[in-house]
Amino acid sequence: MMFDPASYSFSFYSLPVLVVGVLNGGLGIATLRRERASVVSVTFCAMTLSTTLWLLSFAAVYSTGDPSVARAWVLVEHFGLVLIPTTVFLFSAAVTGQLQEKQAFAWFSGAYAMALFGIVVGSDRLLTGVHHYFWGYYPTYGPLVPLLLGHFGVFLGASLHMYRVTAATTRSDAQRRRLKSILVALSIAYLGTVDFLPTFGVPVYPFGSLFICAFAVFAARAIWRYRLVDITPALAARQIINTMREGLLVIDRDGAIRLVNDAAADMFGTARANLLGAQGTEIDSRLTDSSLDRLVGSDDVSLSEASYRRRDGNTGTAIVSVSRLRDRRGEWVGTVHIFHDITERKRAEEQIRYLAFHDVLTGAANRSVLMDRLSQAVAQARRDGSAVGLIFIDLDGFKSVNDTRGHDAGDVLLRDIADQIRGLLREGDTLARVGGDEFVALLPRVHDADEAEQVAKRILSQLSERATAQASGVAASLGIAMYPQDGEEAETLLGRADAAMYEAKKSGGNTCRIFGSLDTAENSAA
Repeated sequence: MMFDPASYSFSFYSLPVLVVGVLNGGLGIATLRRERASVVSVTFCAMTLSTTLWLLSFAAVYSTGDPSVARAWVLVEHFGLVLIPTTVFLFSAAVTGQLQEKQAFAWFSGAYAMALFGIVVGSDRLLTGVHHYFWGYYPTYGPLVPLLLGHFGVFLGASLHMYRVTAATTRSDAQRRRLKSILVALSIAYLGTVDFLPTFGVPVYPFGSLFICAFAVFAARAIWRYRLVDITPALAARQIINTMREGLLVIDRDGAIRLVNDAAADMFGTARANLLGAQGTEIDSRLTDSSLDRLVGSDDVSLSEASYRRRDGNTGTAIVSVSRLRDRRGEWVGTVHIFHDITERKRAEEQIRYLAFHDVLTGAANRSVLMDRLSQAVAQARRDGSAVGLIFIDLDGFKSVNDTRGHDAGDVLLRDIADQIRGLLREGDTLARVGGDEFVALLPRVHDADEAEQVAKRILSQLSERATAQASGVAASLGIAMYPQDGEEAETLLGRADAAMYEAKKSGGNTCRIFGSLDTAENSAA
C-alpha cells in the first residue's frame, strides 16, 4: 500500500520537508562531483543523503491518511535518522583530518546505529507507533528513546569538539574559516532536534526542516567558497607520489616494499599490487647489473646508475637516488628509492656519439675516427714491430649512377658496397668513408704488403662480380700504403695510399697498386 497513489493526498505541510530534502540531496551529489569523490566529499554526501531520506520519508508520512502506510514510512525515515549522527561524525573527522585516528569510534557509531534500527523494526519499545496531529501522522516513542537521543548527543558533541579543537590549533587561515563555517552550519542543523517534541505528545508542528535548510545554505557557502579539501602536507604528498614520473619505492629495514607508485610498477612491468608487501628481491630480479642493497651508499643520500629489464624485454637505464629513512629518534627504519629513467637520454647520447664518429649514410667510420685509429695502430706497430696496411678505395663510374639513376639509387649503392667491404675485413679492421665515393680500409697488425694485397684483391673481386651481376658499371681503384716502409705518420700513409689509388685509376681502374711498387719518380712525386 506504500506505493498506492490512493493512499496519498496533497498536504501543504509536506511541502517544506519535501523541498528541503531535495535541495539537501542535490547539494550532497553536487559536492561529490565537484570534489571528485574525495574522502571528505563522500562522507558529506552520505550525511546529506541520510538527512534527505529522513525528510522525504516525512513528506510521505504527512501526505497519507492511512496509519499503516504512515508507520511503514516512519520505519524508512528511521533508517535515515539513525545514520545522521554517524555520517555527521564521519564527515567531521574527514574534514578535520582525523578520520584514521577516529576510525574505531566511527565503526562503533555505525554498529550502534544499525542496532538502534534493529530495535525500531523488531520491537515497540523505541518506536511505539504513530499519532495523528493537525499536520498529519507523526511517530511516538517508548521507554528506549534515550538510546536514540544519546546517539545524537554523543556524536553531536564529538563532532563539535573536533571542529573547535582543530580550528583553534590549525595554522591555516582558510582552514580555520572553513571549519568555523561548517561548525556554525552543523550547530544550526542540530537545532532540528526540536522535531523530537511531537514524539512526546507536544503538538508543535515539526519545523526542524527550516534549520536543515539553513544548514544547507551555510554548508554550501563554506564548500563552494573554501572548498572541502585543505592542501595539507599529507594530501600534497599523495598527489606528488601518484603523479610523479619517477618510480618510487619505500622499503623497510626488513626488506619489505611498503610503498610503491604507478611509475615504478610500470617501469618494472608489473602491477602495484604485485610489489606492495613483497620483498626487495622482487626488484633485484629485474635489475640486470645491481641490487637494491648495493645501491644504498654509506651516506644518507646517494646517487648511482642501474640497468633494469623493461616491460618490452629490452634493457633500460635509470639514475637511482637512495635516501635513508629515519624516525624521530634518528634511527634508520628503511630506505627511499627514486628511479629516474634515463633510457631515452642514453639512447640520444649514444646516437649523438655515433653520428659524431660515423658516416650517417653507410655507418662507416668518418675521417677523424680513421686518423685516430691509424695513429694508434702505428704506435702499436712501432712497439711490437708489426706492420699496418692502408687501402684507399675509389669507386669507378659512380658519378654516372647518380646522373642516370638519381641520388637515392646512388645512396643505396654506397650502403650496399660499404656492407660488402665490411664483410671482407677482419675483426679489428676499420672501414671509413673519407669522401663521396671514397673509402679507406685500415688493417692493423698485418705481416707484410702481400697480406694487405690479398685483402685488396678480395675487395676488387667482390665489387667486380657485383658490377657484372647488377650491370651497374661501378668497379673500384685501390691503392695500398704500408707502415713502416711507406711512411711513419698517419697523414703520410693516407696520402701515399691515395697516390697509389690514383695510379691504379690512371691505369684504367678495376685494379690496385702498392705505393712501394711504384717507380722511383712516382714515389718521389708522392
